[in-house]
Amino acid sequence: MKTHVRFTGILRVLAIDATPLVRVGLRIVIEQAAGLEWLGATDNPNELRRGLSTLLPHIVIVDGAVDPYGHLVRDLVGENPRLTVVALLHDHQRTDVWLRTVRDAGAHGVVRRDAAPSSLVTAVVSAYTTRRFIDPGLRVAGHRGPDNADTLLTPRQHEILRMIASGIREATIAEKLFVSPATVRTHIKQLRGRLGARDRAHAIARAFSLGLLPLPTNVTGSVDLPALAD
Repeated sequence: MKTHVRFTGILRVLAIDATPLVRVGLRIVIEQAAGLEWLGATDNPNELRRGLSTLLPHIVIVDGAVDPYGHLVRDLVGENPRLTVVALLHDHQRTDVWLRTVRDAGAHGVVRRDAAPSSLVTAVVSAYTTRRFIDPGLRVAGHRGPDNADTLLTPRQHEILRMIASGIREATIAEKLFVSPATVRTHIKQLRGRLGARDRAHAIARAFSLGLLPLPTNVTGSVDLPALAD
């Protein structure tokens, strides 16, 4: 049975997910949804980018395990302003910190990875039509870290902290944020003070313990995009 949504036209959907079985599930759900066309899936960001230029999707579904810090989402939105990006969050990502991470990165929709098929279709189409959709289940499940930890840093400090944790150098951070390296160093000094950290490594450790940074997830394996049969 087709899952019907209120939308006129065909929306082309591409996905990136670390789990083969989930990629198959996504294909089945999208193929059975009226108004949606399945283009394929991969677990490799580079293959996804090639698919953007050759397959021209309207929507990309991004697995939170593939993009734990929102860097891929940010790049996709920055490079393709008309593209709609929907993030799939895992159980351990159902916190305000994670929601803010993907929203700050530019995701237009956020949905639970174990959402019902009809809920996933609603999320995909709503994200495209309204440019903003958050799974109601995430609003209920989301919670703040200890002692309101996710408000401990300013948005800019939190952004810089994520970059530091990803191994990005000061000069590169400055270029990405269009500020001077001295300004970046000032932000780092301030965030260390707010976290009560003695150095950058300690700041990152404190951020993980407070839930300010998502725990890293290793993703291996790849699928050739030309096949995209998942």
